[in-house]
Amino acid sequence: MAISIGLVIMIGLTIVAENARRYAVEQRHLAIKSEIDALNALAWADLSTHNQLGALFASVKATKHLKQSGIFTAKFVSAEDQATLNNTHENLKEVMLNINEVNCIHQAHNDTVQAIDFSPDGQQIVSIGSDGKVKIWQRNGSLLHSFDNLGGRGRDVNFSRQGKLFATILANGTIHLWDITQGRLIRSWQHIGDGMTLHFTPAGDRLISGGADRKIRIWNLQGQLLDTLEGHQAAISEITVSSNEQWLASASFDNTVKIWRLADGQLLQTLKGHEDRVYSVDFNSENNRLATASADNTAKLWRFTDNQWQLETTLTAHTNWVYTVHFNPGGKTVATAGADNTVRLWNHDGILLKTFYNDPLARAGIKDVAFDPRGEMIATANVDKTIRFYNLEGSLIEILQGHLSGLKDVTFSPNGELIASVSHDKSYPLKLWRSDGSLLRNVESAVGLRSVEFSPDSQFFVASGYDGQIYLWRSNGELERHWQAHEFTVKKVTFSPEGSLLVSTSSDETIKLWTMQGQLVATLTGHEEGVNDIAFSPNGEFLASASADKTVKLWRRDSTLINTLSGHEDWVNSVTFSPDGRYLISASSDHTVKLWAVADGQLVKTFQGHEDWVWQAAMSPDGKKIASVSSDGTVKLWNVETGQLLSSLTEHEGWVRALSFSPNGKRLATAGADRTIILWDLESVEQFRPASSDMELDAHFVKGCQWLKNYLNANSEPFISPEDKKLCD
Repeated sequence: MAISIGLVIMIGLTIVAENARRYAVEQRHLAIKSEIDALNALAWADLSTHNQLGALFASVKATKHLKQSGIFTAKFVSAEDQATLNNTHENLKEVMLNINEVNCIHQAHNDTVQAIDFSPDGQQIVSIGSDGKVKIWQRNGSLLHSFDNLGGRGRDVNFSRQGKLFATILANGTIHLWDITQGRLIRSWQHIGDGMTLHFTPAGDRLISGGADRKIRIWNLQGQLLDTLEGHQAAISEITVSSNEQWLASASFDNTVKIWRLADGQLLQTLKGHEDRVYSVDFNSENNRLATASADNTAKLWRFTDNQWQLETTLTAHTNWVYTVHFNPGGKTVATAGADNTVRLWNHDGILLKTFYNDPLARAGIKDVAFDPRGEMIATANVDKTIRFYNLEGSLIEILQGHLSGLKDVTFSPNGELIASVSHDKSYPLKLWRSDGSLLRNVESAVGLRSVEFSPDSQFFVASGYDGQIYLWRSNGELERHWQAHEFTVKKVTFSPEGSLLVSTSSDETIKLWTMQGQLVATLTGHEEGVNDIAFSPNGEFLASASADKTVKLWRRDSTLINTLSGHEDWVNSVTFSPDGRYLISASSDHTVKLWAVADGQLVKTFQGHEDWVWQAAMSPDGKKIASVSSDGTVKLWNVETGQLLSSLTEHEGWVRALSFSPNGKRLATAGADRTIILWDLESVEQFRPASSDMELDAHFVKGCQWLKNYLNANSEPFISPEDKKLCD
């Protein structure tokens, strides 16, 4: 009996112990999950406020905790754990798709970082701050040298093009000449008056300074004064010299820029146009353009033509003073930055290409911007004491900006060299872009355009008009011809595969075939409402049409109706053939994408996941993916074979109307209501598909850590704790 009682007690104690153990494990699991959820919330908040490195840090940390939580190794995953897993991956994917900031040195100086410059080989950076310190950094953000107690507040820094020397100027007018190879001061002398700016001549044998005394002084490197230029009515804020040493340009608080002949100091021209202080000036590498930045919230581009500098365009996106402007080494891109805490990149035609946002919680202001010599990176000197680095190459997305209203269509040329887009813009609704995202040409049209398509040889492009006409252009932008095709809006027009015919659709419920000369070949009728889209099969034998009558119709080229595909519950907005011609892909306002067999018209698969109208869907050139765009603001990628959603991309703001795969299938162009075209690097996007194994989660973690490496090494407490510095070990 005693043994039985003892056994009962033992069993009871064992049960209690096991329950306690399970409770402890459960509580630990809940604690880890809570921390992961908190990190995910922080990452999303940081991403929403453009704190890119903060968002990546939180996402990588959440991923590490997720790996340690054992969710992937559990036999059963609860709905709550699955949600945490999905959120963690989605945050990391979103950050990696959007991130450009590769490093931030949080406490670079003890006060405002006034100026920054890359060495000619791009391996070192010199900064100067209001704290009176000059610092030399490695490209990865590691500090090499710090020169303290220079006797005044720092103003400007500049490298000689030969790379051995750099110079600094203090607010008290002291000029220092430094040898970077030895990390030592060579000599000092006085500008005579408060100093603001200095610049080496391209040959590196002279140094030019300017300041509050309104004078420009030219020195040899021994500190001997060679010449003094006078003419400004207020402080001189920046000086630059053309690469051919023909001109010296000076920016001033008197609202002007002056152009001087460097050889003899003669004033050649005064540029007027800014309405407030001019802070910055820079020549492009070809010496035929000049950029200026001002406290009137604008930057201006000037062009040398007819033997004088003339205003070409005004850049107006900034919302506060523009402190700095610089051309990239190739002279095709302009960077501006200022008190609104943004860096903006423009092409030399004045089209805004990209905007980088500093952390909005930081004190407002970017004082200087520098391109590295290869044009792969920019560094910023900031009021919040930081130096930030932004990557210009290898981004997962490229954003094309220039349209003034929502886009209707976008397409790659078959040779992959051009992109065409149409929008609601009144003057230039059609734009041609190079494949690198730079604007090639604005195409003028007096009427609104709805769609655009290239000919198979890429020598022509055709657009459909809201006025019922078809417009045919040569690829150089020359209008070849136009003709009245339909009574109402032409919804779509496209070429036959061999390029001898055009086919158009309209709100008038008809489909029409045309010669390239605009002669009507045939009219196809049968739809009961407007026809939204049309596509030729790859072999040119068939046509497929999509209609507001909720059907897709398959036709022979001779106008014979073969089949009517029913199954959608709302308008069918687009239809296209698979690359091998065996399938049709349709997109509908019923929120779905459908895959149909051409041979018998049977429905093969329905792709569900969009939450609003699906405007367009297409299969990738390799036949493995389908991309779709929707009014729900997303771009979705699907696995054709399994129907699985691969990625949901949310970088557009508002509905997404059109898409086009590049001929090689490596990129996807999407266009929408936010007036932008986004070029997606699909190989990179695919790397961030939802992780389905511990191995894939490890791969995502490694990619995030590779990006964070320099950031973790360059910072310490209170910004990065000793424990967090080991985050990726």
